[in-house]
Amino acid sequence: MALAALMVLFDWRTRQTLPSQGAGLAEVPPSGSISSAARRKQLWEFRKERLWTAAVCVSSFVFVLLVTAEFIYAKNETALSPAQPVAAAGDLIRIPANTVSDGNIHRFVYSTGDGTTRFIVVRVGDRLATALDACVICGPQGYYQKGASILCKNCGTAVYGPTIGIAGGCNPVPLPSSVEGSELLIRTADLESGSKLFRAHE
Repeated sequence: MALAALMVLFDWRTRQTLPSQGAGLAEVPPSGSISSAARRKQLWEFRKERLWTAAVCVSSFVFVLLVTAEFIYAKNETALSPAQPVAAAGDLIRIPANTVSDGNIHRFVYSTGDGTTRFIVVRVGDRLATALDACVICGPQGYYQKGASILCKNCGTAVYGPTIGIAGGCNPVPLPSSVEGSELLIRTADLESGSKLFRAHE
């Protein structure tokens, strides 16, 4: 908006200094009214104003192009990875532990007739941390991984890995889980209880 206003200002100044005629050329005073030197200076001022206006237009275009590219890059960088659907076996969700033990964030979604619940699993040290893909402050905006860091998509707060699964601040809402043999177990009741956080923002 500021650049657009600046362009209008330059154009207005140009028109005030030397009004243009039908073809956009400056109106030249009668040859006897001013000296040739003054006339050349006046024409130069007019050309200089036009150059400034053109420079501002080009700069505005480049600026808007760069801002747009940065916006697209940022959106792609913070986009959430797809959530893998999971189904219950009885009253438990069973996830093979070896598929979520690489240190990266893994996103899942559990759906019932009452709604859907997204949750994340990530290995932290020697444990598998589980949490809802939401927090009580920013809601269900979710979390994304950048390098070794996990950040809130809404506010950009970095979550300290060992605290995932612990309530507080912008940490994801804890989700109880346990490991039995080679499987990570999550109760459907806990997921259904957490679904209200997602329903509140639908």
